[in-house]
Amino acid sequence: LETARSLAFSPEASALGTNTIGVHFTQKDFLGSSATIVGTTCNGGVWYATGAWNNNIESSYHYCGIDGTRFFDNAGCINASLTIYADLWTLGTMNNKASCVKYL
Repeated sequence: LETARSLAFSPEASALGTNTIGVHFTQKDFLGSSATIVGTTCNGGVWYATGAWNNNIESSYHYCGIDGTRFFDNAGCINASLTIYADLWTLGTMNNKASCVKYL
């Protein structure tokens, strides 16, 4: 895993915008490797946590204002989920389970 790795939820978002919409960490307390997700807006963005990131997120910074960031325990963005509305030092029961992240 790389630290401060910049990823885009779509090629269009990468080309059009540089807004940070999420930063996710492999350890609690915002430690470990991080993935910085960029895009034009949070509204409807999706990041599929593949490879080494699949089931490997334990804490997250929230950048979507009053809108949530939702973590799913399934690559299809279904099943068990957790929605956060502020920075969260631990995903609790969703630690190391997220395969899909939606930026609402």
